[in-house]
Amino acid sequence: LAMAAANGGLTAWEYDGSSARLCLDPRFAALLAGEGPLHASGLDAFLGRCDPVDATVLAQALEDVAAGRCELLDVECRVQDAQGTWRWLRMQGQVAGQGATAQRVCGILREVTTERTALAALASA
Repeated sequence: LAMAAANGGLTAWEYDGSSARLCLDPRFAALLAGEGPLHASGLDAFLGRCDPVDATVLAQALEDVAAGRCELLDVECRVQDAQGTWRWLRMQGQVAGQGATAQRVCGILREVTTERTALAALASA
């Protein structure tokens, strides 16, 4: 499973709503933040690298899933990497656990910059 995920460009993530902690695969976090401790930091550190509009959408979606207002998270957002390049990421996930206190959301993350660039090129052609 790990090999399939790596070759498919997928990485795992986990969000703890009670502590607002977002954990990313350390290798992927290093791509985004360089030497910074982004792999297990507060959600605000990740959202600070996002486009402001996308950060608002992502934060609300995470809150909604963690609170049980919706079942699945599926959001695309722009995130600035350590070199200043903007990348498109698609985050998908769902609540891990059951009950009203289940605030842990787990999922997969995939870079979709190439797909977004191709769609934009087709739209402008």
